[in-house]
Amino acid sequence: MHPMEGKTLACESNWKKRIVREAIEIKEKDPYMNRDALEAIGNWQDASSAAQARRLLASVRNLEFLVSLHVAADIGGVVRPLSIQLQARNQDAVQAIGLVHTAQQSLENRREKAEEAFKTLFDHVQETAMRHDIDVKQPKRLVKRQRHRENYQTDSAEEFFRVSIFVPMLDCTIQELKARFSDHTKRAMRISLLVPRQLQQAGSGTVDPGRLREVCERYGNAGVLDYTAASLRLETDRWIRLWKDSEEEDAPSTVLQSIARCPREHFPTIWRLFEIAAVLPVTSAEAERSFSTVRQLKSYLRSTMGEERLTALALMQIHPELVPSPAAILDAYHRNRTGGCD
Repeated sequence: MHPMEGKTLACESNWKKRIVREAIEIKEKDPYMNRDALEAIGNWQDASSAAQARRLLASVRNLEFLVSLHVAADIGGVVRPLSIQLQARNQDAVQAIGLVHTAQQSLENRREKAEEAFKTLFDHVQETAMRHDIDVKQPKRLVKRQRHRENYQTDSAEEFFRVSIFVPMLDCTIQELKARFSDHTKRAMRISLLVPRQLQQAGSGTVDPGRLREVCERYGNAGVLDYTAASLRLETDRWIRLWKDSEEEDAPSTVLQSIARCPREHFPTIWRLFEIAAVLPVTSAEAERSFSTVRQLKSYLRSTMGEERLTALALMQIHPELVPSPAAILDAYHRNRTGGCD
């Protein structure tokens, strides 16, 4: 059997998700279940394998490894669902920003209550350490002058690992989320002012014209939006009146739902803004899917394949639901004796 048979070929965008998933699974299982095997390999006559096994065993017996594993699994429990949802094919920018904001708030709550959050986490670390005879103590590396890493002055092992591992990892994750989605937040949230559910929940019945005009000017200067200030104001007023008295359950809550309920003939500018928001790239997952497909198609045996054929095969691979069945192809050839197929 081929070694890859039965396995899912994933694109590069899934590697981070896999790392987080494996950290969670290792933490839920026994991270030291292979300790006996490593100890046995460490006694082999093969010096290289034995040395590697001893180094790995020494690493996993380190308390820092155990704390880092639990912290990664805890933060990964928040980030992994977000990663899966952001890679969905039908994800729009406004909905994605809401998901990012929820995850960011959850991490910030952990950061504000770091002592309480890490205490529960460290209790699990201590239980695992006791089962595997790992000393729970503060590392002895405090010196008067430290040049290459932080020299934390703490009174307990729990406090040391909280300020040296838990808090920095939380801060890094929160900062990365803010940096990655900052531009998306500004653009998408301004267009989301026109989403009917947002209009109703705002309660004011109006939209800040300055914030909306700024995003219109950005895309207007890029040549993708044709509007005037007067037409934008009139369309916005009519759009607000259209949804002001409607039931909240009936109002669209996402950009994709809003564009389906927005008559293009009556609201051309608003329809165009929804269209722009619907195609804003949330992540690079979709582009990386095409890279994975090309890697499978452009093999050594197909090195002379032309661009037209490569594009056709890639589209068939990415969108298999659009490919007609063999029976339909045979029927088309049967109807057309010349061999052409519509």
